Amino acid sequence: MNIAIVCHERNLLKDVAYKVALALGMFFVDASDFIEYDLVDKERATNFCSKDYLEVREKKAIENICSYENTLISITDELFVSSQNFENVRKQRAIFFLKTDKKFSLKAEKIVSKLGEEARENEIANISDFVILQDKKTNEVLCKEIVGKMNEYKGVRNDK
Repeated sequence: MNIAIVCHERNLLKDVAYKVALALGMFFVDASDFIEYDLVDKERATNFCSKDYLEVREKKAIENICSYENTLISITDELFVSSQNFENVRKQRAIFFLKTDKKFSLKAEKIVSKLGEEARENEIANISDFVILQDKKTNEVLCKEIVGKMNEYKGVRNDK
């Protein structure tokens, strides 16, 4: 069984996802780190390559990650919904959306509006198998909640 955890806040995402992977004995891959590694120098590539080329490379990197077995993928909401990456992530994978209580965020040096963020959150929530609300919970509590839900999910799947 594979898992994807999607979240807006990258630091929270990486910490919680890594702890969940350890607790479940799974291989951990952060999609953003993997893409940066794949591109070697993403900042430089951005200056020399078209946006379309970078999106194709990102999509191929996500496809590659999704081929791994017993893997937990941490992926930001922005990367998850771009280039239809969710289609690759969705295959044979339980998706957890870690919904934060932040309403605004600084991305690509511009403010993402509350309306735009809510639309993205609703889209991800509809795609996800589970929505976990942060509600000022500690990372350890979030980890335990996700592990508990995953164990329930695996039990239901094994009963079928």
